[in-house]
Amino acid sequence: MSVYVSQIQVCPSSSVSRHSFLELVQIWYNRHKERTQLRYLDDRLLSDVGLSRDQVKTEISKPFWAA
Repeated sequence: MSVYVSQIQVCPSSSVSRHSFLELVQIWYNRHKERTQLRYLDDRLLSDVGLSRDQVKTEISKPFWAA
């Protein structure tokens, strides 16, 4: 049985899928970390990267598995 999560196929029985699963966990961790860091940027820095405070609020409200 295969499960598709965020366009990565995960099959518990193969070593390739274990590698893919670890990649998926890394993506989720990075997403969580980046969203946490966004929360602490001040308005000047947000302006420098082209984001508004409302955009950041929307982004940080997403769960780690949502792109």
